[in-house]
Amino acid sequence: MSNIASSGAGGMWLVVALSWWRTTMRWLVGVSVSFYVSGISLSLLVISNPSILNPGPRQPCVLYANVQGLISPGHLNSADPPLLMSKVYEFQDYVYRNDIDIVILNETWLKNRIDSSSVFPHNYKTIRLDRSGYTLPRDPNKNS
Repeated sequence: MSNIASSGAGGMWLVVALSWWRTTMRWLVGVSVSFYVSGISLSLLVISNPSILNPGPRQPCVLYANVQGLISPGHLNSADPPLLMSKVYEFQDYVYRNDIDIVILNETWLKNRIDSSSVFPHNYKTIRLDRSGYTLPRDPNKNS
């Protein structure tokens, strides 16, 4: 302290300059470490991007169609009607190409004797409500 006091105003400036230099360097080191850590964090996030690796569940794709008959209208009263295979193939092709998760069909005009696997793709669970005696045209194989 006696050296600084004896050196006069020039020595005081040296102490202030050293203090400023030390404070500035500490700030610069802190900022650079902060940028370094955030840079590493950002690069790790970009490299491992969890949204690319695990995008989460996709929305189910639903097909709802009024097919207006997988059986020709002339065979509606038949006990064992033939399927219109062109419509069945077109339906199956559309389901496979578009990766449909849920299929809802109405007015298929299917009868109980027609197996679901002949119409719907094999990896689908089918729930059917075929025509009954209460619907028109009536299914001749159903009493109720």
